[in-house]
This record gives sequence, C-alpha cells and structure tokens, in this order.
Amino acid sequence: MAAIYFHIENVNLTIKNKVHIRKAIIETSASYNRKVGQLNYIFGDDILLDQINQQYLNHTDLTDIITFDTAEDDRLSGDIFISVERVEENSMLYNNSFNQEMLRVIFHGLLHLLGFNDKSENEVRIMRSMEDALIQKYTNNVTRETFYV
Repeated sequence: MAAIYFHIENVNLTIKNKVHIRKAIIETSASYNRKVGQLNYIFGDDILLDQINQQYLNHTDLTDIITFDTAEDDRLSGDIFISVERVEENSMLYNNSFNQEMLRVIFHGLLHLLGFNDKSENEVRIMRSMEDALIQKYTNNVTRETFYV
C-alpha cells in the first residue's frame, strides 16, 4: 500500500488537494511499472536544505530539492526535501505560477527515484520535458490553488 506523506518544517505552507497529488504520484510511478512504498515530501526553508546538502552531500550551493532513495525492495521509497523559498524564487525567475513550480519539483524528485538523472545537459532537457508533460497532464486536478505560502 502506498504511503505518501507531506511534512512542513519551518515554513508557512498550506497544501490542499493532497489526494490528487498522491494519485498523480502513484499513477506516474505505475506508468514506469513501479509501486510506491513510502514517500516523504518534506517542505522546508533554505536553511534546512543547506544543512542537509552540507551534511550528506558536501555541497554548499542553494538547491530547490534533495532526493534520498530509501527503497529496500521493489517499491519506490524515499525522502524528498523541497525548499519552499527556492520554489518561490524559481517560479518568478521562470515566469511560472508557484503551484506549477511546486508540482515541477515534486515530480522532479519522483523522477529521480524512478532512475532519471540530471547531470548532463541532455539529461536536464529530458527531465524538464518529462516534468512539463506531467504538469500538463495533472494541471486541472493539482496545480490550481493547491499550494499556499
């Protein structure tokens, strides 16, 4: 049974339509023949992600998402940390709504757990295209007025 949790740490964020987000995650995983085990989406601030980035990855750059794969069997499991501050800034930078950008990073983390990378320019293009397709597919159910800061 899929267990998808949303945790909010040190930020002011309200998430509506969690059922639709969970459904989109489960459907996307199933389209890659994967079942969801336990996924934890942790929404925090830059400080939280910076601490995790330095402690576990030895990186010092600001990032919008950090994904840890914790799968022990064939089920998709992991912890996905998202900086709400980076999502807000990126939504303005890329002229997207906050909701679209938040959904983008939610799917971005999921795609990492499904085995996709974004190290090379080509991988980035592929991943962005996949994110765009997922956003398009789930726009009516998820992105409109789902996330509030």
